[in-house]
Amino acid sequence: MDACDSTIVILTPESGDSVQALKAGLLEIADIFVVNKSDRQGADLFASDLRSILEMKDNGNSSNWKIPIVSTIATRDEGIDELVEQIENHRKFITQNGHFEEHRKLQIRHKIREIIELRIKEIAEQKFLNIMDIETISHRVFEGEIDPYTAVKECLKLKKIW
Repeated sequence: MDACDSTIVILTPESGDSVQALKAGLLEIADIFVVNKSDRQGADLFASDLRSILEMKDNGNSSNWKIPIVSTIATRDEGIDELVEQIENHRKFITQNGHFEEHRKLQIRHKIREIIELRIKEIAEQKFLNIMDIETISHRVFEGEIDPYTAVKECLKLKKIW
């Protein structure tokens, strides 16, 4: 989700009721909902329930992106043009209101942080973890002699890192 500009959540009528699907946090991440296999029984009701939930969430805030619900039948290439159009509409929306630029900056910050954390982890493994007696430390924690945080602090003190 953090690595893309538009998040598309694809649901099928068989995925359970829309309320349950949205309880999993999908409502917060979706920029576009797709109800695939929309030729199946219950698809219209599923899309309608989803639309009602989105309207309740919106609370009449007209400045926000209105999350579209696109019905598709992927095996027959139906609804794909509308989906592409909605993706393009979302890109225009986030570009015009500055969200695109802010999101891109956030993505870059996250990536730099991720690379730094990975590099620190690599350095820690190379310089410290291979010379520490993790087995003995783990046993002491298991036996209840010390907690994991104290164990790490002691290890780092022994290695003159802390």
